[in-house]
Amino acid sequence: MLLQSHPLPEKPLATFPPHTGVAKFDFASSDLFGRGQIYMAMFGDTAGPTGQHVGFAVARIDPATWQISPFFRSRQTGLGPPGLEYVSTAGPRRPIDVRFSPDGDSLYVVDFGAVGTIQTTVGSTPRRYPGTGVVWRIIPSPTTAAQPATTR
Repeated sequence: MLLQSHPLPEKPLATFPPHTGVAKFDFASSDLFGRGQIYMAMFGDTAGPTGQHVGFAVARIDPATWQISPFFRSRQTGLGPPGLEYVSTAGPRRPIDVRFSPDGDSLYVVDFGAVGTIQTTVGSTPRRYPGTGVVWRIIPSPTTAAQPATTR
């Protein structure tokens, strides 16, 4: 009886490809990053060498249109060999959190670091690479304020 009178679920505000691994987010509080824009850390998948890799970046979402655009990610030319794309890149590898400084002029990105997959007899198992995690500090130049940053 309870489910019969339950309202329909709301539509999602934004959707991402399967296994994107969206983690934490923060709202820009400064015009340098587009006040009110949402920045989301995308950890990425653990699909292994045969999977489609998604995530591994920071995305920017415009809450007026819910358009999602890349903000901070590795260049395709900087990725490692197949299966190790986000292990041997200079980064970012696996963003897990984003936070703006109190004055809103800097965006800090916590990058978990490299995680690869090892093929076993029962499937693939994630393997972390100690010492590869970093914290990125992003400060836009005045000429690029409120615009997506150039990918690394």
